[in-house]
Amino acid sequence: VYKVGFIGLVQPFSDGFKLLFKEFSKLEMSNFFIYYLSPLINFYMIVLLFMLLPFESMKDYFILAMLFLLSIMSLNVYSVLLMGWSSNSGYSFLSSIRVVSQMISYEISLMILMLGLMLSVGSFSLMDYIDYQVDMWLLGVYLSSGVVMFVVFLAESNRIPFDFIE
Repeated sequence: VYKVGFIGLVQPFSDGFKLLFKEFSKLEMSNFFIYYLSPLINFYMIVLLFMLLPFESMKDYFILAMLFLLSIMSLNVYSVLLMGWSSNSGYSFLSSIRVVSQMISYEISLMILMLGLMLSVGSFSLMDYIDYQVDMWLLGVYLSSGVVMFVVFLAESNRIPFDFIE
């Protein structure tokens, strides 16, 4: 029996720790700087999205948050393409092109769904989305769009069954 700790809570942290301290291997023909900078760029863009989380204590909130969200999610495509290109491997580059084409196709459907939400709420601010849902949740009104948006978010986050980036 394999012991993962108390209810497996420590397992993700130990996996991350193991990945950080694995043997360092340098690809011979790769563009070293871009190859190792691309995941950091991707991580930085994801961290930028955390500043969009609305809090009650915020006095001035970013009123174009939805446009910023869509633009940052669209920029993640470039870091994936840079990862494949900078490895100087034909297979990695073809795989990154395949992943980019999938990400773009799901981003188009996400943008269409978000455009519908923006038109119904009438704002780009995420605070207005919270205020709009005081009486009735948007998921209750747009149930079919909510299911499609859930599938698109799974694809955007590269989770199962859309984990082609690995």
